[in-house]
Formats: sequence, C-alpha cells, structure tokens
Amino acid sequence: MLLTRHLVAICGLAVVVLAGVRSTGPAAIPTAPPSSGAAGTTAGSDWPGFGRAPGRSNSSTTATGIDAGNVASLRRQQVRLDGTVDASPIYLRGGEVQSVSTPSGGDLFTAPAVLHDKTGTWLFAADNGATAAWILQSGRLEQKWRSSQAGTSPVIAGGLLYVYDPSGGLRVYQPDTGRQIANLDCGEGHWNSPIVVDGKIALPEGNANAHGTSGVLDIWRLPHVPPLDRR
Repeated sequence: MLLTRHLVAICGLAVVVLAGVRSTGPAAIPTAPPSSGAAGTTAGSDWPGFGRAPGRSNSSTTATGIDAGNVASLRRQQVRLDGTVDASPIYLRGGEVQSVSTPSGGDLFTAPAVLHDKTGTWLFAADNGATAAWILQSGRLEQKWRSSQAGTSPVIAGGLLYVYDPSGGLRVYQPDTGRQIANLDCGEGHWNSPIVVDGKIALPEGNANAHGTSGVLDIWRLPHVPPLDRR
C-alpha cells in the first residue's frame, strides 16, 4: 500500500507511483482522462493498483510497446527512495495538478474511495488519525468534511460510507455531510475493510501478523435476511 502524507490529483503527463514506499511522495488520484502517448510510443493503459484490477487478474490485453522482438533491449533505470519499497508499482497516465494533506496530516497506508453521484465526484480517505471527504470542483479537490475518527480503506455501498476503525468499530457515515449514522460494534483489526451485499455486512476481525489459527468474521444482517449457512 502507499504510505504517504499527501494525496495528489492527476491529469496530463505520464507518472509512475510506487506502492509500498515510505516517503513523503504523493499518492496518485486520477481526476481527468489520460492523454494519448507521445509520438513513437504506445499509449498503453493505467495499472491503478495491486493486481491491476479488484479481482487481481494481473493481466492486460492492451498493447504495451514491448514484445518478443525488443524485450531483450530494455534498459534498467533504478530510482532510489527513502525507506522501504515493496509490494507493487501502480501506473497512471497523468500529471500532478494538486496536492492535499491526508486526513490527519500523517502517513497514509490505505486506499481512497471514489464516488460519482448526482452531486459530483467525491474522494474519501482515512488514516490512523482521521477520515475526510473531498469533492471535485472545477478540476480541484475541495475538502467538505473531516472526522477525527481513524479508519482503514473506506467503502462506498448503497449510498453510505463505511469506515472500519482498527481499534474497533465500523462507522457508517452520510457521504456528503460526514454525519455518523451508526457505529457497529466489533473488535480490533489491522487492514480490514468490510463488504456490503444482499442486506448483509461482513468484516473480519484480527491481525494476520498475529499468525492465529482461528479468527472472527462479523456479519450484520437486516431482520428479514436469514443467517449465514456455514455449509
């Protein structure tokens, strides 16, 4: 995951953002369609996260400009960065046009969520000290609200914003105002984020780094939804 103190809006020139970098370099947030590639190169496509897509297919059929005839001629460039570099790079064809502070001003380990609705385009992010929301107006991110509650990667589902606090509790917010609607009781965790589907919310507790041999999966369901069948 990206570990950084700034969120960055993207449009224009090509940039590469390395995931897993502990530095004050920016996390990339695309806010405009990418430009075409330079003359003599292939435009390619974005590789916006680990595994390329949420399903982690690690696969792309888009032309890259690299083939069996020229792969052996590639030249290596090494970029020296402060701290630890691991996980996977991401690639976004764009250029930095804005830098905004993370919700608490501290390092950001989590992934932001983007919502497109009738009110506009929204960006939500959380870190170890706060949760915040921005709206895109005239190509710029404008912060609309901020909560002092910590969180992991936010989830937008059914018009609600879900943010898990790793110290315990799943908070549910009104996305446009930041009003907390509910705080669902649950235990401590690490990078956990919920899924919301079919009248149910599922969220694991605990920390994989503890190397436990059992765990807890919290499931909240509406009154008319039957319990989970464990078969």
